[in-house]
Amino acid sequence: MSGGDPHIVTLCSLPWEEAWRLAGRLGSEGVRAKVSPDYQFSPWGGAMPVPGLDRSSYDVLVEQDQLEEARRVAAEVARAARNE
Repeated sequence: MSGGDPHIVTLCSLPWEEAWRLAGRLGSEGVRAKVSPDYQFSPWGGAMPVPGLDRSSYDVLVEQDQLEEARRVAAEVARAARNE
């Protein structure tokens, strides 16, 4: 799966940890997903991103033919988060 593939679409954009959590959940449900970019940018080359200067959202990418299933899983995750 590559971000430049025309059959890859953005499901949503989320903060770093939430994007990876959703991608993992999608994978456990059989939906191929990745986070783009797959790294956190540190503006001065340090190991950790700097709060406020870090990229605020990361795209969760899925294959076009799995988009509806990905939306279903994402909605289920959002409902569960609201109920916590």
